[in-house]
Order: sequence, then C-alpha cells, then structure tokens
Amino acid sequence: MFDTFYRYLAVLTKNQQNAVLFIGGFFAALALPPVYFFPILFVSVPLWLLLLEKAATPRRAFMMGWYFGLGYFIAGLYWVAAALFVDIARYWWILPFAVVGLPILMSFYWGLAALGWYYLSWRAWPKLIAFAAIFTLCEYLRGVVFTGFPWNYPGYAWVAYLPVLQSVALFGILGLSFLTILFASVPYLYLTRQYPHHRQRHAFSAVIVLIALAMVAWGYGRLSHAAITTMAAPQIRIVQPNIAQEHKWSPEQLEAQRDTLWRLSKSQANEANPVLVVWPETAIALVDTMDVRVWQQEIQEELPAGTWLATGVLEADMRSDGNPTFYNRLDVFNSDGDAIARYAKSHLVPFGEYLPFEKFWPVKPPAVTAGSFTAGDGVETQQIGDFPTFSPLICYEVIFPQKVVDPRNRPDFLLNVTNDAWYGRTSGPFQHLAISQTRAVEQGLPLLRAANTGISAVIDAQGRKVATLGLNEKGRLDTPLPHKVQPTLFARLGMASWILLLVIAVGIAFYGQWMHQQRPVSVT
Repeated sequence: MFDTFYRYLAVLTKNQQNAVLFIGGFFAALALPPVYFFPILFVSVPLWLLLLEKAATPRRAFMMGWYFGLGYFIAGLYWVAAALFVDIARYWWILPFAVVGLPILMSFYWGLAALGWYYLSWRAWPKLIAFAAIFTLCEYLRGVVFTGFPWNYPGYAWVAYLPVLQSVALFGILGLSFLTILFASVPYLYLTRQYPHHRQRHAFSAVIVLIALAMVAWGYGRLSHAAITTMAAPQIRIVQPNIAQEHKWSPEQLEAQRDTLWRLSKSQANEANPVLVVWPETAIALVDTMDVRVWQQEIQEELPAGTWLATGVLEADMRSDGNPTFYNRLDVFNSDGDAIARYAKSHLVPFGEYLPFEKFWPVKPPAVTAGSFTAGDGVETQQIGDFPTFSPLICYEVIFPQKVVDPRNRPDFLLNVTNDAWYGRTSGPFQHLAISQTRAVEQGLPLLRAANTGISAVIDAQGRKVATLGLNEKGRLDTPLPHKVQPTLFARLGMASWILLLVIAVGIAFYGQWMHQQRPVSVT
C-alpha cells in the first residue's frame, strides 16, 4: 500500500503537488480548537515532508511550504473575515484580503521552514529533529516580526488534553509546538524511500513514544497533585451581556445595553455583593467630559459601596490642538465613580485598531472609525486596595506568551477582557479561549476572562475551566479567585526555556548525524 502511495506522489505534476499540499495544510487545521482532531497531524505533516523530497530548487521548496501553510491558515483563520460582516456594505471590498491576505503572509514563515528542510543534508531522524527546530524558530518569528501574530501555533492542538498541555509550564507553547511537529513527523521515516530501513528508525520511534508517555504521566501527576482550590474571598462577578456587534454602538440601544450590564451586575436579595465586578472590553464609551460626569453619577447610583467595577472603556483624551487621542482601556472604578486604576491596551491590532502609515489610507480601522487607537506603555501589575494583584490584558494581548506579566512584579492572576462579538459563531472565540487557557498554565496563574458574547471563563493555574459562560449566552459568573501556584519554569526563564529545549534536541541530532557518518547504516 505504501509503495503504491509513494508511486502516486512521484508522478504528480507541480500543480497537483500544490493542490495536495494545500489540502493537507487545510485538513491539518482540524487539530486546532474547537475540533482538536490531533491525529490528522500524523498524516498531513509526513505528507508535507514526502512532497518536499520532490523539491528540485530552493524556490520550489519554499513554495511547497507556502502552499501547505496557506491551506492551514485559511482553514484556521477564516473567522477574521467575519468582522467585516458587521458592516459589509462598507467593507465588502476588503473581504478577499481578510480571507486570503493574512494567510498569505503567515504562510511565508512555513515556506522558510520548508527551505530549511531543503538545505538540511542530514539523514533520517536527526533531520526530523533539526527540521522541527527550524520550524519552531520560524513560528517564533511569526509571533514577533511586524508586531507579530502568534495565533494557532500547532501546540494549541493539545489544549483539550490537559495532561499534555501541562508541559507548557516547562517550555511554553513554542516548546510544545516543537514536540508536536517532531512527533507528527515520525511516520515519515516509515514512508520515505530516501533512507534505508534500519534499526535506528525503530529505536527513535520508541524514544518518541516514551517521551510522549512521560509528558502525559507528568501532566496527570501535576493535575492530580493540584486540586481545584479557590480563595474563600474575594468574590468576583464576571458579566457577559451578549450584545451583538452590529448593535453595540447603536444610539437607540445604548441605554438598554447599559441597563443589561447593571442588571447582571446587581446582587439579588439573598446574595452578598461581590468585591469586584468585571465587564468586557469597550463595555462603555467615554469620549467627552459630559460622558464622564454622567458615568460617575451612574456608578454612584448603581454600584454598591465596597464594590469595584473593572470595565473595558473606549476613551478619548483631548490634545492641546483640540483633536482627540483614542485609547482602548481597562479601568477600575470605585463606588464614588473615581477611576482608581487605568490600563491602556499596549499591543494594538494592526488594521483593526490602528493603520500603519494611517495618513496614506483612504479608510479608517473597523474598530474605531474616528481614527486609530494610541498604544499604552506596556504590561503592568495593578493593585487596588488589599485586593489580589492582577495583570490586565485586553483582548488580543493574551496571545503573546512573553508579554502577559511584568516579570519584576508577578501578579496573583491574569484579567482578560475581550469583545469577540466581531467574530460571531466561528472558531475564533474558541481559539481565543484556548490561547487564554495556555497562558494560565505557562505562568501558573489563574485567569479571569470577561467576553461580551462569550466565551467568558474562570481558569485555574493548571488550565482547568472552573466556570464558563458559553458563546452567545447572556449571564454572569460568580466565583472566588483560584489560587496561583509557584512560578513555573517558563515563568522563571521565559522564552529561554523553549530555546534550551531546542538546543538539547539539536545537540542530540548533531550526535546522531555524526554517528551516521562514522559507520555504515545497518539494514534489517
């Protein structure tokens, strides 16, 4: 059967190869949230490597990686285009760029990884290790170059399998992505004709299986020794108003929307008041001084004494020239209506919240038609009274593993507010939640998530969902705060942890390659 399959690949034309690569990458995205069908990677990745054997030139190798990545990113990022349908009459012309443009750019990095495969002269299993390392370095670049977009790393395929996900506490999501690609590449050794069938292939496969079993066993142990524990106090209330994006800024509905937020925030007759109420990203808009005065009066009337309100705020500060500077903020208010803590989103969404070289564009970003947002100063730890400290993360900021906490002032929890209403009932909100779970495990910190239309959640330091509100549900979550744990290895070393993993793995590969060169290959 394998011989027939190999002969079939050998006679494919270039266009047919491109189609197979695109389809292979497209189906590889089934491993991602919300499907989590990770076995597909053990088919699609070896298929990619088998076709890379046919690359006769560096350019061809790059394009083969690019086509595979294009399929993966179109399937994994299709939801980005959903934001345009909020005002499709205005933004219809951007639709092709949203569906294909971002995947085209992201696929560039997978083309670089394929180029690395082409230039590797190593044999058999050492080449697989080296390729997985090159691939991981390319994924790192995808997450940092031009502000970065580290969405849908292959390691996120394991978020639904918590014992495996625990390994990100050691070496982060990039380390888990390295192991994911390495594990998924193993069937290639049994399908290729480039290398003789020798005992080392079986030994390498056995080692991979043992490593995978060790990861699972360690993950189970970490989970079993850390029961879900929460602080008896403080009590937190997360509000999910479920306001559709097309109605969010409708003048006729603003009062009703505010009433919904307050109604969900208030305690019933037999309930104690929470210490902290959390509203989603841009739950309110304060754009001039009159709005601020009205808002302060509203808080004084609605918010119980002794309760704080943390809410996403669209704010505009007036400059000396009379023009506004817009901010996407997370503010904490006391019951007098005073802002006792403020955080401005520092990692803005390109082409969503700001336009690079804005003056040369004929349109404004969809998120704020009056102009681009201004970025804040960066990640910070907030302290309000004697409440546990937290790191505020607005929406997309949670996707950057290296930028969710201030390493000099470790918080007690992560507070993520978001407005995923832009993306409707697509895979986007599920992927966003999975990324948030991963940050909690990496840092050993609980994470509270308030989303406008969902998915709101309370996540403990091991990535377990203590409480959730599903997509497009209206409601609230009353919860105590889960405990944090001791700083993880990743929290202590940061990105150096996965680099150390790569260095060790590539060192083993160097040794294996040297051994191959020292003696003839033993054929079984």
